[in-house]
Amino acid sequence: MFRFRIKVLLVVFVFTILILFGRLSFLQIFKGNSIKDQVRRTNIIEKRIDPIRGSIVDRNGIALAEEVPSFNIYFDPLKFPFEDNSFILEIKKFHKNTAKKSRAIKRKLGSLLIDRLSKEVRIALSDRALKKFHSVIQIPPNEVFKRFVRIYTFAIKRWIPEPLLFNLSFEEAILLEIEYNGVKGLKVATQTIRSYPEGNSCAHLVGQIQHLSEDEVGYLTKNGYFNQNQRMLINLTNEEHQYLLSKHELSNLWVGRTGLEFQYNKLMRGQSGEQCLERILIKNSDGEVSPEYIMLYEIPPKLGRNIKLTIDIELQKIVEEEMRKSFKSTISEREFQRKQVGAFVALNPHTGEILAMSSVPDFNPNDLIPPINSDVVDDVILGIRRPNYIKGLNRGIRGHYPPGSPFKMFVALMALEDKIITDKSRFTCSGSLQLGTGRPFKCHSNFGHQRLNIYKALKKSCNIFFYHLGLKLKTRRQIFWSKQFGFGQKTGIDLPGEYRGNLPKIKYSGTGREISNKYVDSHFSIGQVDLEVTPLQMARGISIFANGGYLVYPHLKRRRKVKRKNLNLNQKNIDIVVEGMFKVVNEPGGTAYRKGRLNNIIMIGKTGTADIGGFPVRAKPKWQDPLYRYSQKSYEPHAWFVGFAPRSNPVISFACISEYSGHGGDIAAPIVKRILERYFKVLKIREDKKPKG
Repeated sequence: MFRFRIKVLLVVFVFTILILFGRLSFLQIFKGNSIKDQVRRTNIIEKRIDPIRGSIVDRNGIALAEEVPSFNIYFDPLKFPFEDNSFILEIKKFHKNTAKKSRAIKRKLGSLLIDRLSKEVRIALSDRALKKFHSVIQIPPNEVFKRFVRIYTFAIKRWIPEPLLFNLSFEEAILLEIEYNGVKGLKVATQTIRSYPEGNSCAHLVGQIQHLSEDEVGYLTKNGYFNQNQRMLINLTNEEHQYLLSKHELSNLWVGRTGLEFQYNKLMRGQSGEQCLERILIKNSDGEVSPEYIMLYEIPPKLGRNIKLTIDIELQKIVEEEMRKSFKSTISEREFQRKQVGAFVALNPHTGEILAMSSVPDFNPNDLIPPINSDVVDDVILGIRRPNYIKGLNRGIRGHYPPGSPFKMFVALMALEDKIITDKSRFTCSGSLQLGTGRPFKCHSNFGHQRLNIYKALKKSCNIFFYHLGLKLKTRRQIFWSKQFGFGQKTGIDLPGEYRGNLPKIKYSGTGREISNKYVDSHFSIGQVDLEVTPLQMARGISIFANGGYLVYPHLKRRRKVKRKNLNLNQKNIDIVVEGMFKVVNEPGGTAYRKGRLNNIIMIGKTGTADIGGFPVRAKPKWQDPLYRYSQKSYEPHAWFVGFAPRSNPVISFACISEYSGHGGDIAAPIVKRILERYFKVLKIREDKKPKG
């Protein structure tokens, strides 16, 4: 019996050995190459090589956005000294007083890794070590700790170095290098980051960049941002390749979020390269394991393209300085902060090139490079503390306002083109106009302007004269001509988020017949009712008078070919309106004569005082202040001044608006005067520097 049992056990043992031997032979003979490939694939590392993003420069080559060197501190978990080092202590000791923090660690590391850390590695960062980091880099110790934990968790799985601290200055990197020179596993490496050398200047135009969101990561991976065919060179499955191109890798990519960074992101970003490495673990004589890497292949990145703008940074800075200076000098502490808000747009009236575009308040795009302060986000993007003072809002293309009196010159041109009036036609202004049984429509002059023609009507900005024109033109013709002049539609500027403006709507009866509305007819003609325009639309519209009747297409990126539309206007009619605008600025009694006239250059312009009736500019409801707290009398009108210069050979057309600040001749005209005086001095200096002959 005993021998029988021995034989049975022996047979089972031999049978088991045969099965194991057979399986081993099968794997060795038939699956050997496949297993080798699988083992090899686990040691394959695909690394993205980021391209250098293209620069943005002004018309004279001055950099507005560029890549500059920065420094990162990297943490290599394989080389990090786990034992017997003053830099290393127990993680749980650092967090033992708070159960909540312990749970946070568990979520980040996972239960298996926590067990490993507590039993085998016993690694943590001491208070002393964290405070050392804090003394050099102004990041809270807890934040440094969290970064170590996160990086260790991910990097230990891949056995590759991971960044710990980002975007350090040269001085900070040197200090850390000196402080931790003897510590293995920490190293300083360089990279490039986005920099905006001019700071606040052109901030709304240039925009800013940020990391990809999760949705964008999926989109770029799906649409082949990387050269996914390269996975075939090392026999990776699609799933494995997708993992290597997962969120952790792609989420470090920078993309344009606003402004030109967004508009020309595809041109400027370039194309990422790829580097494929095979990792081999080598043990030295002391028993320490360290990785070495063999290059399998490398695809170099393609550099991004530079974008040259039409912007003149000297003019841009002049505009920004004068806008800020004006607000500081005219606003008292107890006045509303909204009076510090405005915009200025200047363009070449013949080509549509944007020379300057300023929106106040502004911001510094360098402040939006991570790590971002939450207060900056509030002020620039959300405007939580000051809803009508969002610094990130480009009022040049997004601010929409009733144009007020500057619209009168367009109505004058409409009436002349439709042969409703001539330059000899006259209307009487007695200070008001009675239509029907309602209250009379008033002029800003209570005593009236008496009998006047088109020239004097523009010079004095007489409402009654233009009420008559509006009643004769009717709303339909005013809408038609407004569209011809570019209102109520986007200009097509190469910036995201442009507002199209708004034109009054024609109302119809139940039978489809057009309903006449004298109030709309008359007030449309003075730039009120539901009429809304952007400063860019006004600057574009005024260019029609400067270039002889062409509608230009504003743009920021330099072009070789000029695009513009001939409106087929009568040059004589244009000259009549221009003469009236000349009188506004250059003759005594004109609304801009006292504070807007230039000494040596003839400027053509039109002031505007746009009544807003206690209502703010419409943007988004969450951006508006609670107006019910204030009476309508608390709100002054918007101040406009638009025009071009010089009269004989225009080189610049402009539109300036100062929100809730008063009369155009008192507020906006002096701003423009100072801007143009300084700008024409710059142009003269440039002309003098040109070589003769």
